[in-house]
Amino acid sequence: MAGRYGSDEFARFQSVVAMVLVILAAIVNAAASKDFWFIIGSLLWFAAIAMMVWSYARVFSRNIGKRRAENSRYLAKRAVFKAWFSGKKTQFRQRKDYCFFSCPSCKAVMRVPRGKGKIKIVCRKCGEAFVRKT
Repeated sequence: MAGRYGSDEFARFQSVVAMVLVILAAIVNAAASKDFWFIIGSLLWFAAIAMMVWSYARVFSRNIGKRRAENSRYLAKRAVFKAWFSGKKTQFRQRKDYCFFSCPSCKAVMRVPRGKGKIKIVCRKCGEAFVRKT
């Protein structure tokens, strides 16, 4: 592996996706009784093999700079998804005590206490005011 890029977070993600595709293809092909499902299963197998080849090509690549750039783009997108998911998880935990509203202007999410009736909400980000029932 001297001079090769090696495994990183993106390669591990690709391997997991490939394994999920293999499992889905096996399930679809086992239950395939019509030509349509056979074609879908075959496409899933092809996608799984393509994902594995791409993953191994990245691992054995000598172009380390390009692979690092790909991994950093993946990590940035994963961070955005994790932040969104964390926000939704927080909203779900606080749903009994607070209502969450999006600003009609800038789409920022605001939290207001439940049970206050109709209130005027002012966005802290853009200053837009709107009335909502809590």
